[in-house]
Amino acid sequence: MNDNHSKVNVLYANAKIVQDNNEEVLQKLANAISDYFYNRGLLIQYTDNVRLHVTLMNTKYRSKSAQNTPKRSRWPTKRIPFNATSIIEKYKDFYFGEKVLDSIHLSCMSSKGEDGFYAPLSVIRF
Repeated sequence: MNDNHSKVNVLYANAKIVQDNNEEVLQKLANAISDYFYNRGLLIQYTDNVRLHVTLMNTKYRSKSAQNTPKRSRWPTKRIPFNATSIIEKYKDFYFGEKVLDSIHLSCMSSKGEDGFYAPLSVIRF
């Protein structure tokens, strides 16, 4: 998400670990995985710290019919940003709940699995 809340393509919420010292461990793990792939030429963009977040809305997945574009086009559909100002203001202190971290998924972001999420190439469970 950019700093201009009136023109947003991706709306996300920051994720954090609520137990003592575990946030640092998760951040280090995410950074190490990112470094591993970057150093082998599998990532285009490098970042010091992977942003731990939950994606709430993404215009990339907006229905094509909602954009009044032909369904069969050889050109990618232009993303149309939305105004997230009121959503951010209304939910700025919203508690989204907790999730036990029980696995890490290495996913192919260009394809979806049967469940509608990114197709996992590998899953590490613990």
